[in-house]
Amino acid sequence: MPIHLTDLPSEILADVASYLDRKSCINFASTCELIKPIAEISIWDHLDLSLYRVNYRNSNSSIGIKRILSIRDAHAWRIGDDLSYYETTAAEEYSNLMQRLFKFSSTHPEKMKSIRRISIDIDKLLCQSFIELLKILSTTLKNLALYPPEYAFGSLSHQSQLNLHQVFQSLPFPLISLKYLRITLNENWQDTLYSTLICTPNLESIKISPASAHAGGWGRRSSFEAYDGRSWPILGNLKRIEVDEMFEQMSGMIIELLRSSTRIDYLALRDSAGCWKPTTEDELLHEIGNLNNLKYLGMSRQAYDVLVQSTGKPSIRMLSIEDPNVTYSSSLLKPHIIPPCEADILYLYGYSSITKGTTSFEWDMKNHQSNHRYSSNELIKQFQHAENLKLVLFPMDNSQEIDTDLIQCCYHTNEEILLRIGRGMIIRSYIDQNNVFTHIRTYTALHTHVSTSHAHHAQEVWEDFTDLNKSPVMLGAVEHVYKTLGEQKQWIDGGRDLQAKFDAWKVLQGE
Repeated sequence: MPIHLTDLPSEILADVASYLDRKSCINFASTCELIKPIAEISIWDHLDLSLYRVNYRNSNSSIGIKRILSIRDAHAWRIGDDLSYYETTAAEEYSNLMQRLFKFSSTHPEKMKSIRRISIDIDKLLCQSFIELLKILSTTLKNLALYPPEYAFGSLSHQSQLNLHQVFQSLPFPLISLKYLRITLNENWQDTLYSTLICTPNLESIKISPASAHAGGWGRRSSFEAYDGRSWPILGNLKRIEVDEMFEQMSGMIIELLRSSTRIDYLALRDSAGCWKPTTEDELLHEIGNLNNLKYLGMSRQAYDVLVQSTGKPSIRMLSIEDPNVTYSSSLLKPHIIPPCEADILYLYGYSSITKGTTSFEWDMKNHQSNHRYSSNELIKQFQHAENLKLVLFPMDNSQEIDTDLIQCCYHTNEEILLRIGRGMIIRSYIDQNNVFTHIRTYTALHTHVSTSHAHHAQEVWEDFTDLNKSPVMLGAVEHVYKTLGEQKQWIDGGRDLQAKFDAWKVLQGE
């Protein structure tokens, strides 16, 4: 007779939840109403306190998120309603929710010691209780993600009682353990960023998102104020800078950030809309050209071409370019399309137009159920002639980019670092003196199961190793390349066990 999950005693459910990571614990909580209180307590045992909808496909799975959404739905503004009353009431409700969470955490100090990461929606939960939470975690919190608002709210940009500038200005002491920061900036971005950097002296990585890009899809774009020339605090540990959407007004800010540290090795200036159009005299380009430790550079194709004209080809390990003007053609991967670079890896970032308006290979991905699927011969021929191409990655949707929080500024000796992007497709070509073959990896699913003492995580993955005629290559060629590029442990992600097969690799459940 089968035993249903809800038939188990609460202490067993709590014990099972204690072995799950936070994401699995949330899924566990969404299984049944009866176990939500148990799972919710267990969530606080883990490193991530998240109150933001990171995964849009499973947006209602988090208990905290459900409460946030219920508040939003209960106070939905309609034409004719008193907007100020709506905004004030909603802000109070969100603040009450944060107060309840803070009260729970403060009465369970053992839970507080485990929190290393906080991710919240700044548009709702910035209030005095959030400041109190940061005060308590000032010596232990390592990762803070302040996500942009989901919707535009009338004349206001948020429904919180406070804004980010007020939050950081109110902190009596710095967050000395904070290393990774994701921050959302609006029109008066300078005061917000300055007060933030003052409070994060040991910051190693910063990702900046302009709030204008997330105005509820209403088409409104913020007009960022011009850089006023102020100097930013010295950040001796800063290694990584990333901007979601590059604007001309941000150039001065980025220059100062680059000058604040001599250890910058990762710089990504995303510009999918083509808003940043630098000239050869651009001061920021010259500052980039003077970076001695740079390993990764991400920018638009137009900006990269101007950089090469201005300072020459950068000496880096990985180049990520995006070009909204590229359209699909059989000559897409020819040398005149892909720029030459001294980088070990050329990463084509977000080329949605390559695949006729989507970001997945429809002709390879659709209607294939078997684990043994082979790539298009025409596609492989394109890669064969792409002399400058080292790697190309096509995510299945634009939100699944390289996760800075997972990578955590660690550079591996090979391109397998890109495995951490989630579901997607990676295509690589390796060439040595004796072998030429293409390696294709596609993520198809993510699942978790619980044994007596461990939670096992596995991704169903199919991989093919073929030569340029689609014929499977001998494993000796694969092993040769793996041995050349690094020890096998560098190719295995935590919680997964990879076993080599003749024609494919499969991810097996288990330790």
